[in-house]
Formats: sequence, structure tokens, C-alpha cells
Amino acid sequence: MSHKASISTTQAEYIPWERHPAAEELPKGTAFKTVYLNVGMVIYVLLCAGGIVLADRYTTANAVHQCSKLEEAQWPVFLDWLFDLEYARIGLPAPDAVFFLDMKPEVSQKLMTGRYHGEEAKKDIHEKDVAYLTRSRTAALYCTERLGWQHVRCDDGAEPLPIPQIHETILNRVLELL
Repeated sequence: MSHKASISTTQAEYIPWERHPAAEELPKGTAFKTVYLNVGMVIYVLLCAGGIVLADRYTTANAVHQCSKLEEAQWPVFLDWLFDLEYARIGLPAPDAVFFLDMKPEVSQKLMTGRYHGEEAKKDIHEKDVAYLTRSRTAALYCTERLGWQHVRCDDGAEPLPIPQIHETILNRVLELL
């Protein structure tokens, strides 16, 4: 999807929550509304000015996280609902490309053990839940296939790939898309 829009559209058209199609679907007065409107507006303005926006953990990360909590049969309906809410109703710009940086949970566990110097108790609730990490990876692989995301391997099956190699892979794919 190409983000071509008129910069002449006033900020005021994007700020008042009452004008947003999703206004009646979400609780009044939530911080959610303000954050999403502000983030969406900033991204929109940057894109209108010809900018490139790189986001870590955008709507797509939420898709993976939430799918991991659902039965696989529910994933297609949930994803349709989520992206309709986020992009069509709230008005967040849909990404032109999504990169899934794929590392097997058993490999990421080795990295985290090293990060915490063997103190497993320092891992947060998600980091220590290997079943959750496995479900999340499965959900991300599903989303990658269904939604046409870029799949970037970050391990060789047993060990992490060198960061410069991962960087080069991502950079080359980004350059191909520009």
C-alpha cells in the first residue's frame, strides 16, 4: 500500500476523537484513544512529507501477541477484526512492509541466559514462558505467510546468526522495497 495523501489536510481533522469511526466502539476517555490518535497523526504527517517510518512493535506485534492466546482457528477472524479496527476505523497507516525477525525460542533462551548471567529469575513473565514464546513464534510464522511479511531468519537452528549478517539481510530487503 502506498501512502499518498494531501499535506493540506488540517491537523484538526485528525485530532478530535469524536470524528473517528471507532469512537463509539471504545470506552470514552481512555488513554488508548489519545495515544493512537497522536501516533497515527505523527506517522501520517511524516508519510505525507515523504518520510520513511520504521516502527518496532506496531500493530503487527499486537497481532502476533494476541493470536498466541487464541486457538489457531480463530486467527483469521481476529486478524481481520484487528486490522479493520486499527487501520480502517482508527486510521493508523497500514505498513508497506513488515519484517519478522525469527529466532527459535530455544536459541533466544540461550541469549537471555547470557544476558542475565545465568540468573533465570531475572527473566520477565514472557521471557521465562517457553510455551508462550513457541506459540508466539507459530503465530508470527502464520502471520508472515498469510499477510506477506518478510521472514528474516536470525539463527542457524542452534545458534544466533551474527548481528552484522542479520543487519545486512534486513538492509538489502529494505533497499529492494524502496
